[in-house]
Amino acid sequence: MYSKTLSIVFAIYCLFFWITPAFSQQMISPSTYRVKSIAINGNSVYPDEAIREEMNLHSGKLTTFGRGTEFNKRVLRLDVIQIEAFYRQHGYTNVSVSDSFHMGENRRVAVYLNISEGEQYFLEEMTIDGNVVFPIHQVRQYFDEVSIGEPYNPYALQQAIEDLQKAYENAGKPFANIQYQINAKGRETSAKITIQENQTVTVNNIRINGASEVQPYVVRREITLQRGDQYSGEEIRESQRRIYETGLFADVNIRPAPTTPDSQQVDLQVSVREREFRTVRFDMGAGQYQTTPSAEPIPALETSVEWGHRNLISSGRQLSASAGLLFNITEPGNSYPTTELRYTEPWLGHYRVPTTLRFFYERKTYDIASQPLDRWGTDITFQHTQRRELTLRSILTWQQISLPEGTALDPAAEGGQERSIAFLFRRDTRENFLYPRQGFVLTVEPKLFGGILGGQSNFYRVEVSVSKYWPVFSNMTLAGRINLGSLHNYSTNGDSIPDYELFRLGGATSVRGYQTDMFERQWNSTNENWIPQGDRVKLIMNLELRFPIIWQFGGEIFFDAGQIASNYGGQYGLDIVSISPTFGFGITFATPLGPARLDFGRKLRPETYGKDEQYEYDERDHLWRVNLGLQYAF
Repeated sequence: MYSKTLSIVFAIYCLFFWITPAFSQQMISPSTYRVKSIAINGNSVYPDEAIREEMNLHSGKLTTFGRGTEFNKRVLRLDVIQIEAFYRQHGYTNVSVSDSFHMGENRRVAVYLNISEGEQYFLEEMTIDGNVVFPIHQVRQYFDEVSIGEPYNPYALQQAIEDLQKAYENAGKPFANIQYQINAKGRETSAKITIQENQTVTVNNIRINGASEVQPYVVRREITLQRGDQYSGEEIRESQRRIYETGLFADVNIRPAPTTPDSQQVDLQVSVREREFRTVRFDMGAGQYQTTPSAEPIPALETSVEWGHRNLISSGRQLSASAGLLFNITEPGNSYPTTELRYTEPWLGHYRVPTTLRFFYERKTYDIASQPLDRWGTDITFQHTQRRELTLRSILTWQQISLPEGTALDPAAEGGQERSIAFLFRRDTRENFLYPRQGFVLTVEPKLFGGILGGQSNFYRVEVSVSKYWPVFSNMTLAGRINLGSLHNYSTNGDSIPDYELFRLGGATSVRGYQTDMFERQWNSTNENWIPQGDRVKLIMNLELRFPIIWQFGGEIFFDAGQIASNYGGQYGLDIVSISPTFGFGITFATPLGPARLDFGRKLRPETYGKDEQYEYDERDHLWRVNLGLQYAF
């Protein structure tokens, strides 16, 4: 009861922490002018509501509890620009919008907009001249959004020209000049695109400016173009990204400079601005934390202090030391210390394989015995590829697991030395990590324990997870996930898999109708409590509809199902008929760290458990389960 009370108090505190600043801006300041009304005149093509949807100012919506927004002249001017852009996108190129306002009593402001729509223009013809490198049909593909016979859209035309300009840059022509001319006859317009391709150029020299404490070779090795290579805008942008990723620079700019006015060679002028290399940081954040190696993550708050040096011996090598505490949100009062020393070598010889050597200590919860699980050791991580959409990584780990003596249910799982090698493949096309609306995430994680590596355990673990996101209607998102994992011995000695390595389900990030890690459990008659049970194979399926409700609040309707088993088939194997389904709903609150969630999940199949060989329904095991979470479940 005490734990539940703390959870509720903590949840209220979190909401108050995030809500208070926003409310204070809208409700506390007595000197704020607010929009009372917005009057729109002169519009005949689009109704008032369509125009108000393009505005930031409004006289009151559900999302502001019926209150008008704070009045600001700059925002009003921005709204005028947005309304004009809205009309021009639909062919009203001569539209003009004038604004005025009146400040009345009680600091209430009446806003007036007068729209002169003008005539709607249609694109009837488009000609393209001067292209040689690209055939005409390929050039026209860039102008697919500029359709003949449709309303003339100057913004789509400008975007098409910018995309074509990038294509020429990637073809070695950074000085290509693309001009367009618009002629109007009545309400019909014609567009003439003139391309001057100019010379194809190659790279001559690479000049580094602004690197005073960083050796120039540290910058030069991140540039994918070398002397004699054909110029490529795409490679220039990739080089900029790689230089940023070193963490050494606050600003990076690369531009081509012709060696002579008519030369077919350019020098790459690389200008950088260095960051502060020595740092001491105190951080507070939130994320997902695994209580045991194979359990599903739980929401946690984290506070940490870190010292770091980004540029050892002016070579881009990094060294850092940190210590922190993780606070389990689902069980207030439980905290887990972590500490680590980390050294990163950006390149291995002539290969860009960032390699990190780490010495660590961390405490997890061995919840079977309600005792801590201490874990310390070292690992080395090889980052083969790290791009916006693709990650390839391998990790070699030596660690020591320590459990209080006699707490493991399996005598062979009292802790000990583990050696493993793991690989990670991740493809991530989400447009937003915290609030995704489209794209997918594919993750494959195989991990091998023991064997030729040594250590007391000999088994392998494989997890595959696929998450997909679809925008539905105007502002809703449908999200789905399938997660499959398996643990298998490969030793002929009959070694068991430590029970702290077994899969467990239940909680805010897996099957939300169950308590954290309690999807399968066993009654402990000695302590009169339930203890979690794990197994070697897991299956999780989630389907969730996410939608806004009011202000920063949103909602979820979800269906979760899962199962853990001893193997894939047979008597104790995965069985889709026996899968345990749950459904429920949740309330979310948007924060800069992602949504804070309060989920209510219900089991669709009541559970029975054995007590002293008598099977009966445990009245304490309610069908509804409340889970508090940070960030979406997947």
